[in-house]
Amino acid sequence: MPHRSILSLLFAVMAMAPGLPARSQSPAALPIPPGLRTPESCGAVGDGHADDRAALQKCLDLGGVIYLDKRYNVASGGLHLPPGTRVVGQWRPFGGWGNNWGGPSAIILNPAHSITLETNTALSGVLVISRGVLPLLPVTNFRQTMALAAYLHQGAGVIAATITRRGAGCTTAPEMRVSGGAGAGFAARLTMKDGALDAITITDDGDQYPANPTVSFTGGGCTTAPEATVGVAGGAGTGIVLAPGDDMYLENVDVLGFNVGISGNYAARVQGANVFVDADQGILLQNAYSNPVIYNWQAVPDLTPPGPESVTNPTTPITALGPDASGQTAVGMRPGAIDFRDGDPVWIAGAEGVAIAQKPWTIVHLDADAGTFSLAGSAFSGAWRPGTGLIVTNGFRRQGPGWWLARSTGFDLTSPQVFGHDIGFEVAPGASWVNVTNLGVDNEMRTRDATTSCILIDGGQWVTFSSGSCSSQGVAVRQVSVDPQGGTNTVSGFMLASNDNARPGSLVTALAGALAIVGGAAQYGGIYVGPNMGHLMLATGGSHSTISYASPQAQAATTISPASQFERGQPVAESRDAAGNVALRLDASPAGGAVWALQSDADRNAAFVDQSDKTTIWWANRFGFNLPVPLYGTSAILPGGIATSLVLDHRADTELASPGDARLDGALLAAAVVIRSGAQRGPFTDTTDSATNLAAAAGNAKPGQRWRTRIVNATRESETIAPGAGVSLIGAAKIAPGKWRDFDFTVSATGTLLMMSVGGGMN
Repeated sequence: MPHRSILSLLFAVMAMAPGLPARSQSPAALPIPPGLRTPESCGAVGDGHADDRAALQKCLDLGGVIYLDKRYNVASGGLHLPPGTRVVGQWRPFGGWGNNWGGPSAIILNPAHSITLETNTALSGVLVISRGVLPLLPVTNFRQTMALAAYLHQGAGVIAATITRRGAGCTTAPEMRVSGGAGAGFAARLTMKDGALDAITITDDGDQYPANPTVSFTGGGCTTAPEATVGVAGGAGTGIVLAPGDDMYLENVDVLGFNVGISGNYAARVQGANVFVDADQGILLQNAYSNPVIYNWQAVPDLTPPGPESVTNPTTPITALGPDASGQTAVGMRPGAIDFRDGDPVWIAGAEGVAIAQKPWTIVHLDADAGTFSLAGSAFSGAWRPGTGLIVTNGFRRQGPGWWLARSTGFDLTSPQVFGHDIGFEVAPGASWVNVTNLGVDNEMRTRDATTSCILIDGGQWVTFSSGSCSSQGVAVRQVSVDPQGGTNTVSGFMLASNDNARPGSLVTALAGALAIVGGAAQYGGIYVGPNMGHLMLATGGSHSTISYASPQAQAATTISPASQFERGQPVAESRDAAGNVALRLDASPAGGAVWALQSDADRNAAFVDQSDKTTIWWANRFGFNLPVPLYGTSAILPGGIATSLVLDHRADTELASPGDARLDGALLAAAVVIRSGAQRGPFTDTTDSATNLAAAAGNAKPGQRWRTRIVNATRESETIAPGAGVSLIGAAKIAPGKWRDFDFTVSATGTLLMMSVGGGMN
């Protein structure tokens, strides 16, 4: 019987068993499905403390289905699933983010070792937890968050090596290469002294460290190969290793607290669903052939609860910014606002008048009593504008890739999700004919960290990312190298967003090969095309602030469809029927501006944005007045289509910078976007103009006419919107600092107006 059928039958038996008490941290023993072997039958204790490694391995060696009903400590070595073995437990019965380590069916693994799956094996309904991470849980404050992040990022390094010369020996230090396991390994330069090892210096630090390395030597004038003993330890290790073989299956599995969550090499036809990994580097697969089919494997910070911001991602205003005694940037904050220590990473966001790179800085010279510290390696320049800037932390940050794929063909991956990783999905050399569907990547928006990427293509060909979203990364799509044989890589149907609108290349950085960005929507970032780019095709709705070309050749290698960049007075959208006749044509000819872009939202609304003067042009089937531009026929641009004539409305953005309570007059609220700024000393209330004045400012809007305005709270205090005379306000009226809220205005009758809050988000 195929293993999937066996598991389905087993789950049906388990479903009839009584459930456990909700959120219990000391779960009772589970009822054992009849006819299944348990580790206790092989001598295991299952108390989470006694070393059950030998008993568990004895059960695994007997083959068949092993049912885990308790928490087993595996301390003295790893576990090996021989061909035909299935391990099954009850998965995540308590639910909730941040407490999944408390499940009843768990393997608490010594991170110096791994669980290895071979051909035709399965792991289902089991938590695999790094033993070292348990003392760090639960995470309830910022310092614990930082300790957890540091543990995950320890990695593994060479801790001991001895080299003995045989025969004529080495005249100079040879190059030692450590490889094997996941990733590229690393090289180390050996220093020889009197025929023995004197020191090791890592010269090419790779992203991944192998669990079971092989060692090779080149150069150095050695007449015979030196002997070496190399130990790899000292880090958080690898949770699950997929050994060379076929038909490995993982379903309903959590892998928590390792440096590498899941690593596979030459594992063919891997299958599975609902796998969650919280590791510094999530899921690393190479040489994955024969059409692996994987659904919903996620690299997410499960060990770090989302909780209040003060727990995991505290921020605090900057109170001072200037040079320290050595010329580095010194930062001031309210003493005790965040429990920093020297060596902690920190980001500085929104400090006006000074140039501070958007990357993680290392804190040095901390004076906790004064609330001051310096940024290691920085050089202060400029003149800080007091009252601006935030000190930002990121307790969710995982510095390795969420997904890493190399030398793999025919790979089919559906709904992978990545949160908190510097690199969302990395395509390494040798990946080809890979299809990734519904990828979702997100990170910490406020850091604006330019070193992070949603999709990083560093090799590969004919790789397709179809549908999904990339948000809050420094770069949405970065292609730096491709397979020498060529082949276009495609990002199709994505919502692409960067958190750095001003920097060229923050949305798309294209440096080599051929890349196509097709469909979907692009927002908030610039595009950079490098001198060696073979071809970049942009055919996507959305907005980008600029396209920068490294050379005329780079510009010549770029194709931009009319849907991606819009020129005033020219058609911005056009579709034709089978006979070649124009079925849909949209012309935009308002005054001012030259570059137009299309952006849409989940409510099937859309807007044209003039990137040159930040003027917004709303689709006006729901809102609008003045400057009609007709759209005839059924639109293929928006989901579901539009079967009516639309008009567009050209409205400039406005700003109100006064302190304290203010009046939002008609001219302000007739704009597409109102930016509320100013130095506020506390929460404040803004009151709208009267219904009569609002309608007059909106082009003398008549009863039944509607428009939408976005109010952006760019202050540090909470803003409350209050209705003026004749205005009825429905829905949320508060806008938190750094957030925005949209309001629909409808003229109900002469002198009366309905103002409806329709949703909001983060700036």
